[in-house]
Amino acid sequence: MERMGWSPFRDLMTMQEQMNRLLQDTLSCFGTGVELTQRTWTPPADIYETREVIILSVELPGIDRQDIHVELQGNTLTLRGERRRTLDQTAEGHYHCRERIYGPFYRSFTFSAPLDQAQVNAHYKDGVLEIVISKEETDSLRQIQIDLL
Repeated sequence: MERMGWSPFRDLMTMQEQMNRLLQDTLSCFGTGVELTQRTWTPPADIYETREVIILSVELPGIDRQDIHVELQGNTLTLRGERRRTLDQTAEGHYHCRERIYGPFYRSFTFSAPLDQAQVNAHYKDGVLEIVISKEETDSLRQIQIDLL
């Protein structure tokens, strides 16, 4: 199995995403509701790799399948879509707290392994999107002849 090298920038980006999520969760009940619930949000994802495939699982509860778009270009998988508000805004009543985030989302994942563009499957069930991407077959070992000068 191919190992990904350590990247301090990838770790910093992960930490930034976690801090953004923490601040969004903390501040969601303190605003007027509109500006905090209609911002871009980041759905959580798990990535698992085997020798043959990469499996990406993304939590997207409450989102219609038609509102999710997945694209694979080269070794970059892009996921975008939108969680739409379900309650009628003209109905009487008021919110005590709004913790759910509505609006567009965007995530992009770049993989180090070469991916097979023709072998990608996506399944959406119970609010979880699972994408299985096959890796391209490459010769794992190549003997190199050394010339004597």
